[in-house]
Amino acid sequence: MVANCVEAVHDALERVERCRPVSGLRETCRCPECGLSGLTEDQLHLHGPLYHSHHDARLGTPCPICDQRDGWPLHFHNSHGPPADREAPRSVFPAFALVVVRNPDDGRFLLVNEPASICHGGVPLYWLPAGRVDPGEGFQAAGIRETREEGGLNVTITGILSLSLSGANTSRPCPRITFLAEPTDPSQPPKSVPDWESTGAMWVTTAALATLNREHFRAADPIRLFPAVETGRLMPQSLDTAAFQALERCMERLTGNSRLSHAERASELLAVWRGLEAEYPAAIFKN
Repeated sequence: MVANCVEAVHDALERVERCRPVSGLRETCRCPECGLSGLTEDQLHLHGPLYHSHHDARLGTPCPICDQRDGWPLHFHNSHGPPADREAPRSVFPAFALVVVRNPDDGRFLLVNEPASICHGGVPLYWLPAGRVDPGEGFQAAGIRETREEGGLNVTITGILSLSLSGANTSRPCPRITFLAEPTDPSQPPKSVPDWESTGAMWVTTAALATLNREHFRAADPIRLFPAVETGRLMPQSLDTAAFQALERCMERLTGNSRLSHAERASELLAVWRGLEAEYPAAIFKN
């Protein structure tokens, strides 16, 4: 871990202190990665990503609480420790928001370092702030939340870069939107203390991005999108359209209503999507 400001150093040291093993407790945990014992469940929830976010979690390693063996870091994050620090329950309707964050002061882009436990190959990889839309959320709210969780920044969504819909001819279509955003405070440092969401984030130029290989990325979105935005080849589209506002309302309903059938959700989404196709240029559906 490399902290990028004094406040991050203080935060990291405070977390280290909170992870100090407790003596005399009857029920404690042992870290599956390093073997440190005497940890409470909440302490292990903090210790895991702070010390091991760059480690390849061994397949079959049992959860120290319930012995579940299907990838202990992701399972432990979502099932144990403080409820407020876990992922929200998955929405009944899959949808994803991705965010290209550009600093207006110097033109650099935000790059997130994803933990090894969720990356193929067992090493941290770079990507955009991105994730699933939570129950009852719209796309913008999801993008803002994911950027705060993974990048440590508060942002304002300024436009739409791309719209895509997989499985359009099935009963379970999956929409995905990529936004352009900027930090509400351009001087705010990105996140540098690891947690379950990311190992940290950084501002990068497209020149620095070009020194990395495809294998360094979880997906190729930064390689493809950052230069296109910088050169103006990819221009953001307006959020202030009736079609996009209809999509936001639709998504809040579909992700929050478990009583609808898959067919009903698909029918409602496809009707709204046709409105997007009529409102926005065709090129935005191809990026």
